[in-house]
Amino acid sequence: MRGSAPGDPPSRLFVPDALSNPDHIKFALKGCLAGSLCYLIYTALDWQGISTAVVTCVLTALTTIGSSRQKQVLRITGAVVGGFIFGMGAQIFILPYLDSIGGFTLLFVAVTIIGAWFATSSPRLSYFGVQLAVAFLCCQPAGIRNRDITDISQRSRGRHSARPVHDVARV
Repeated sequence: MRGSAPGDPPSRLFVPDALSNPDHIKFALKGCLAGSLCYLIYTALDWQGISTAVVTCVLTALTTIGSSRQKQVLRITGAVVGGFIFGMGAQIFILPYLDSIGGFTLLFVAVTIIGAWFATSSPRLSYFGVQLAVAFLCCQPAGIRNRDITDISQRSRGRHSARPVHDVARV
């Protein structure tokens, strides 16, 4: 393996008892249950905009409830700051006045620097910075002339709707 010292055991994808330890199997089933419930809910409601609920369940499934809760809070607050405050704020107040790719690039660089600053901070805040940047960058896929903000609010509702389902499955 590249990057491993001679004599080190090879790194593995799974821990040795991954398929035989009932705790690992129970955790996997709870995570699948939470993701599946979110999928069933947004499919039954025919509301494809909240599909981020499934991703939230998968990304925030950790071994303890406290660490999962912390990661959910960082994901949701990062998405709110990046999507609502920066994303919708840019859509409403900044992008109507930009007429060149230079201004658009400066806006993206500024928000990405803020997200990177948080992402490289302490481990308690780093996920917030990643979510801030990802939420902002996902809000701006169509460029300067896009004025539709429904996609931003749909994604945010999806992240928020995952939390109660995640609690029901107790992941």
